Amino acid sequence: MTLSACPSLDQTERLLRGELSATDVERLATHLEQCPSCAEIVRALPHEDALLFVVRDASSPMVWSSTLSAFVERLKDLRPGNASPSEAATKASSERAPVAPDELLRSLEPAQGAEELGRLGPYRLLRVLGVGGMGVVFEAEDTRLQRRVAVKAMKPTLAASDSARRRFLREAQMVAALEHDHIVPVYDVGEANNVLYLAMRLLQGESLERRLQREGNLPIAEALRIAREMAEGLGAAHARGLVHRDVKPANTWLEGALGRVKILDFGLARSESGGPNLTQSGAVVGTPHFMSPEQARGLEVDARSDLFSLGIVLYRMIAGRLPFQGPDVLSILMAVAHETPSSPGEFNPATPGPVAS
Repeated sequence: MTLSACPSLDQTERLLRGELSATDVERLATHLEQCPSCAEIVRALPHEDALLFVVRDASSPMVWSSTLSAFVERLKDLRPGNASPSEAATKASSERAPVAPDELLRSLEPAQGAEELGRLGPYRLLRVLGVGGMGVVFEAEDTRLQRRVAVKAMKPTLAASDSARRRFLREAQMVAALEHDHIVPVYDVGEANNVLYLAMRLLQGESLERRLQREGNLPIAEALRIAREMAEGLGAAHARGLVHRDVKPANTWLEGALGRVKILDFGLARSESGGPNLTQSGAVVGTPHFMSPEQARGLEVDARSDLFSLGIVLYRMIAGRLPFQGPDVLSILMAVAHETPSSPGEFNPATPGPVAS
């Protein structure tokens, strides 16, 4: 089938804000379902808008139809006279619980109890904790050791791709090799019923992203502690020649009552010393608001890129806002590459001089 012309960034932004006619929504939604390049652009958009989760969670054209249908219906609800975008986004966020795609649930061994979703290898899958582009994270029980764990299962449609399988296994192997207090430990890597999975420590607490959404900014001492623990975890990865490439609050877990840092999702990590490059050459990989200038330009990056991203996270924790902003992805990337942000002290007078500079 011949694809329609790719939408501009402005059209994509207007689609996500619900500002297009029903006809244009249907046309662009159909294009996004068929065009992997545009789908990747949408997935790269900042995730603060709850509606974007509907698109970001889609993993491939084979499973987009039902997702996009729900997405289009939500956009139609934003027509004049209905709830405002912010109200609708808040309502959608509060009502939408993570749901594993049917293709993955069908690949599981049958449940052996009412409390189970199914079985994957030696694991009883109990509930869905989150859904992402690569896979689904379940709370599970290891039947061998009788302990609760988090199991990340790769979506079967992606497992059909050799490159995606290599990326998933590479992530698991790299993280499993990193033994550090501030990196989430991986216990097991395996495959069952053609589903790749890894088992990790089940963490209690919340993401730094969620805490910042709730509190705006953090006390200076707390922000510095979190940044220090993130730096220690990244330092351990860098010592092994690994670059995370997607350091951000959503990939930073605050565990337990003390909020001890655990760095998550090394899915974009890559060895500095070579190894397979599983991303397209010159492609922009990561989250625009937290990218280094080199990463924004699609250039090769090293450990310094992670430190730049860590600096943006620290700025966000202290100032209560991001240093680089813009109305669309391109504007954000241009700001990262060319602008010097204001001092965080302008937004938080309690910022100490050495931190503000």
